Amino acid sequence: MAFTQGNLGIINKNQHDFKAAIEAYEKSNSVLKELKDERGLARNYNNLAALYEELEEYDQAFYYVNQSLSKAKTVDDASTVTSALHNLGNLYRKKGDFAFARSNYEKSLEIAERLDNKNVIRDNHMAFAKLYEQTGKPSLALEHQKSFASWKDSITSQEHLKA
Repeated sequence: MAFTQGNLGIINKNQHDFKAAIEAYEKSNSVLKELKDERGLARNYNNLAALYEELEEYDQAFYYVNQSLSKAKTVDDASTVTSALHNLGNLYRKKGDFAFARSNYEKSLEIAERLDNKNVIRDNHMAFAKLYEQTGKPSLALEHQKSFASWKDSITSQEHLKA
């Protein structure tokens, strides 16, 4: 049930039905709490944070990303930690706290590189590009935009090889 609702949350998010996605994750969370599945809760909380960010409900997004980060650290889930740090960086960037944004992106990128998590590495480079563009550092923005494009091409090539 929790897994099914989580998948439904992903489908709804991909269809930009954010309210339905939130409902699905909340149903999933009820089951995960009963099962005491802290790893599953950490991932769902991170997904909820991203949904609330999309809805520009930043207080809710901060709440869920911090819940995610706390639980992910408790169960030593480095993959969720790196993703949550990235999402936390996005929230700080959107709130105009560029120093905290950069710090979280740096931490996320370091962990993602250690895990060889190509998607999060790629996403962090795009986040850095946006951050440096917002802070008037076009050369750094361009550097990270190029890194983003390189990682994106690499991931796409690997996906085509698997198909």
